[in-house]
Amino acid sequence: MNKSKKTLDTLVEDIYNKLSALGKGEHLDIDEDAIEQFGESMKEILYNWSHPAPRGKPALRMSNIGKQPRQLWYEMNSESDSTEVISPPTFIKFLYGHLLEEIVLFLVKLSGHEVTSEQKEVKVSGIKGHMDCVIDGEVVDVKTASGFAFKNSKKELLLNKMHLDTWLNSQDTKQQKVQTKVDSLLLIKSQVS
Repeated sequence: MNKSKKTLDTLVEDIYNKLSALGKGEHLDIDEDAIEQFGESMKEILYNWSHPAPRGKPALRMSNIGKQPRQLWYEMNSESDSTEVISPPTFIKFLYGHLLEEIVLFLVKLSGHEVTSEQKEVKVSGIKGHMDCVIDGEVVDVKTASGFAFKNSKKELLLNKMHLDTWLNSQDTKQQKVQTKVDSLLLIKSQVS
């Protein structure tokens, strides 16, 4: 794998350039360790998917950043003891998303980009979460969506940017910038406690 300094602005092009060898009937140079690591990651994803953790009362997480404060308040203060049942098609979507994230990160590494901090736990103002990774020094959240979802996702992209800005700022320990985005979560947290 090429170890020269790369940047996100050429990421997709670099992946396509690396994979273009396949179209010419050439082999890709993938070392055995990378193949082994990829296989182990896939095995772990399948195991974790097929053994879901027990779900309890909703907790505040960094992934809640884009939710409206009122929605969070109701989720945290619901009197219902029942947990929403997740349907089989939704479980398949979860598996698909986890597998695709691993494939994307494998291709990113294969194309010579640096991937660090995979699933690193981050805490901002007492609220925990996990970032997907850092690619070439930039915090990246890997997402999958249908074409329809992408077409109609301007609001969602803004919320994801807020989420990424929060991770980026927590990486730089600039909590002043993060504070305004976390205030609504802290308000909910104080009302739940």
